Amino acid sequence: MKKRIGRGKDNDLIIPSDFAKVSTHHCIIELQSDGNYYLTDIGSRNGTTINGQLIPQNKPQRIGPTDEIILGNQYTLTWDQVLSLFKEKTRRRSSAPSAVSAPAPSVSVQDTNDYVYKYGGFWVRFGASIFDMLIVNLGVLFIGLFFALLANALADGPGGFRPGSGFTVFISFLMIIFAWLYFALQWSSRYQATVGMRLFQIFLVDNDLNPVTFGRATGRFFAQILSSLVLIGHVMCGFHPEKRAFHDILSRTRVVRYERPQDFLQKDYFEDI
Repeated sequence: MKKRIGRGKDNDLIIPSDFAKVSTHHCIIELQSDGNYYLTDIGSRNGTTINGQLIPQNKPQRIGPTDEIILGNQYTLTWDQVLSLFKEKTRRRSSAPSAVSAPAPSVSVQDTNDYVYKYGGFWVRFGASIFDMLIVNLGVLFIGLFFALLANALADGPGGFRPGSGFTVFISFLMIIFAWLYFALQWSSRYQATVGMRLFQIFLVDNDLNPVTFGRATGRFFAQILSSLVLIGHVMCGFHPEKRAFHDILSRTRVVRYERPQDFLQKDYFEDI
C-alpha cells in the first residue's frame, strides 16, 4: 500500500502551501507486507533528506520511528504522520510540521496505490516523435500546396502576380506557426501529450509533476529547435539519469510514463484516442 505526500490537494497527506520548497507531489510512503515502511522521493525539486543525508530519487529508502525525515529542506515529517496514513483510509491535511489536522473525505485504496512513475527513455520518445513529425509534415505539405496553388492562380489573373522572396518567407513563417501550435497546444492540454506521445503512453509534466502551461510548452518547443541544431541535445536523454534532453532541462519539464494510466494527473487522457 502506497500513500503520496506533497502540497497538491490530491495527495494523501497535504503539506501546507506555506512550505513552498516541498513539491506538489513530493514523495511516497509504502507499507510493505513485511510491516516495513519505505519512502521514495518521486522527483521532487528540492529533495528529501533522511538523518541529514539527501536520498536518491525514485529509489525506496527504508524508514523507522527514529529517523529524521525532512522534505524540501524545510518540512519535518514525523513518524506519527507516517503511521496515520495507514491507520485510516482518509486524506489528511497537516496543519504544522509536527501535527496533522482532522481527516478530509475518504478515498479508495485504488486511488492511492502505485503512483510511482518511470522516465520516458530515448527510444520510446523517438517512436513518438516519428508519429508527430509525420503529422506535422503532412500539415506543412498542405500549407505549402495551398499557397502554391494560390500563387499560380494569382499569376494567371489580372496583373500577373509573381511571388517574391518575401512570399516564401511568409510561407515558411506559417509552417513554423503550425508546428509550434501543434506541439504547444497539445502539451498544455488536458492530455499533456501529443498524438504520438499518447500512442506510446508518455506525458509531459513540469519538475513538480504538474501539467505544463501554454507558456512553458511554447518555451519547450523553441528549446527543442536548439536541441535539433546540436544533435547531442536530443541524444543526451539516452544517458541522462532522469532521461532528460537539453530542451527538457531548459524548460524545466520531464517526460514520464506512469505504471498505470489511471495514476496520471489527468484521468481521462485516453478518452478520445
